[in-house]
Amino acid sequence: FLARSLIISLFTIPLAVLHIFYLKNLSLPFVGNYLDAIIGVVVTGLVFFFHLLFSFSFISAAVEGNHLREAVVNSFSVLKRKHIFAIILYAFYCFIWLTFFVPLVNVITALLTYPVIISIMILFYQSAMGHPVTIAMPVRKAIKKQRKVEEETDASDDS
Repeated sequence: FLARSLIISLFTIPLAVLHIFYLKNLSLPFVGNYLDAIIGVVVTGLVFFFHLLFSFSFISAAVEGNHLREAVVNSFSVLKRKHIFAIILYAFYCFIWLTFFVPLVNVITALLTYPVIISIMILFYQSAMGHPVTIAMPVRKAIKKQRKVEEETDASDDS
């Protein structure tokens, strides 16, 4: 989260400073009236792009327990393999996330649609990485560990 925020800040803060102190005072033909909207669209596009890059990093860290570097590498790998579907899926995620700002709809979003889209993104990540699309990896690891502990206790009970 902090790395993503830092990278977004590295791109948007200089753009905002440039706009406030320099571009606002210029009288640019055709663009001057719409400069605020143009800067807003550019910044929104940058934020969307960097959030897209890091959203699968969060999923990688949650599903596989990866650290920052491995999670970012896995995210780039997913985006390299299935970039079109990832962008479409992330656009749906953004639309559902924006419904949190609508009163009463946000309750339905929090209870129904948000968990569904997050689950879809996790399953997409697992399929893009070539993992079996079943329950999450940490859950499977915990089940295997529990079975191993049970086998060891059964073996010690037999002796």
